[in-house]
Amino acid sequence: MVRNNMRTIQHKDYSTKDRLFFVGDIHGHYKLFKDALEVLQIGKSDQVVAVGDLIDRGEQSLQTLTHFLYADNCDSVLGNHDHFMVKTLAGKRMHMSDASLWYYNGGAWSLSENTEMLKGLAKAVDEAFPVLMLIEYKGTKVAVSHAEIPTNCIKEAKRRLAPITANVATADDLQLLCDQQKFKEEFLWGRSKIYAEEDNVVAGVDLTVHGHTVTFDKPGDPALPIQKGNQIFLDTGSVFNGGRLTFAELIDGELQYHQFWFDIDGELQVL
Repeated sequence: MVRNNMRTIQHKDYSTKDRLFFVGDIHGHYKLFKDALEVLQIGKSDQVVAVGDLIDRGEQSLQTLTHFLYADNCDSVLGNHDHFMVKTLAGKRMHMSDASLWYYNGGAWSLSENTEMLKGLAKAVDEAFPVLMLIEYKGTKVAVSHAEIPTNCIKEAKRRLAPITANVATADDLQLLCDQQKFKEEFLWGRSKIYAEEDNVVAGVDLTVHGHTVTFDKPGDPALPIQKGNQIFLDTGSVFNGGRLTFAELIDGELQYHQFWFDIDGELQVL
């Protein structure tokens, strides 16, 4: 019997929270994230939801990851970099092909950390971070995934992500499982929606929120969020030169943006 064991969907109702924020890819840039929390005065009665890619590239991946695993007012969906860690460490054995890919894409920070501790964190990530988070907040419905939602209908996404239990006795059974795995990976890796010529709307929610694709229009230009229909893309490249970390606050069904970065002298800048 084969079970598709990646956590897929979480339902969250944050309507009792005072404020709700979404934050773009942090990539281990923990000091910037913490400074932003202080400027925004985010407290225990507020909620922060990350679009994934908490780790790699920045210098404080471990701090960022543990914050989102254990802070009561923070949640995250699974990013492709977070999934690199899960694939490498969450199983009974370390898979060197997965490890090599992860290290090449920014995961080399893990080589200086205790492996058994990291395995425990990887299992926690696998259990805690979903592919898709469906949120209710004071009358507004929001879907969050790392890269995109690879369909124009939340109902269809839920149907295709439903758990599959199959006795892989036929080619059709195997194909069903492979098709679902490929569909899940599009939530982590897809870029068709942000680059689409048409601004498609995802039915069944008011907004969708994502990261993954850095939104620079041109090198050197300030990175700003991109909206395509009701889809919002927040990865404004916080770990790159010229990049910023974007928080999006949901107020009366609309998103209000706050951006943070360090200038050349290391001073915090706020917009």
